[in-house]
Amino acid sequence: MLPHIESLIALAVVLVAICISWLTNHRSPKPASAGVLLAALSCLAIVLWFALAIRTGVLESPKPHQAPMDAAKPFLLWAQMSIALMAGLWLLRVAFVQLKKGDLLELGAVNEFNRYGRVSRILHWTTAILFIFMIPTGIFSSMIPEDAWYRTEYNVVHKTIGIAILQLFFARLWWNRVSPRPPLDPSLKSSERKMAHGAHAALKRMVG
Repeated sequence: MLPHIESLIALAVVLVAICISWLTNHRSPKPASAGVLLAALSCLAIVLWFALAIRTGVLESPKPHQAPMDAAKPFLLWAQMSIALMAGLWLLRVAFVQLKKGDLLELGAVNEFNRYGRVSRILHWTTAILFIFMIPTGIFSSMIPEDAWYRTEYNVVHKTIGIAILQLFFARLWWNRVSPRPPLDPSLKSSERKMAHGAHAALKRMVG
């Protein structure tokens, strides 16, 4: 085992998320298709991770339940892995279609009045990818028995990525000051506008 392998794994996950976000927002179709392909492979890699997780026996003999919903965690993992498999296969097709179409993405770095710029999109999708990654791996983390030899290292990976998400959130807040977000679509209903503002306010309170 390499020293601090858990830190290297967390770094690799973050770098892959950044690469996917950067490539998929690239101007040229070939890098953009490569980004979609990398996203597809990442979905399939999550499925492979789950196959390895099954072999640990944690799903059959998890940590003692602390809440009634704990019993549903194996089902949730199976459902999420089914979605990941379908998403990976669908993204493989999208990558092929996108490469075949060859459309250019004319997009500036800063936000414009009617759309987000490249920097905002990269920050958004990097955060989203890492957040999606955290859901199944977090559920599994809560199931690992206390005496499992890999529990500490696994939790280090999970918490490190969580810290990276928090840092990305602060980076997004800073970038929104440098390059203000586009206004909400005029076609949104009043209730939808209130929900959007409420979500942003809730996120600010969570990190504030």
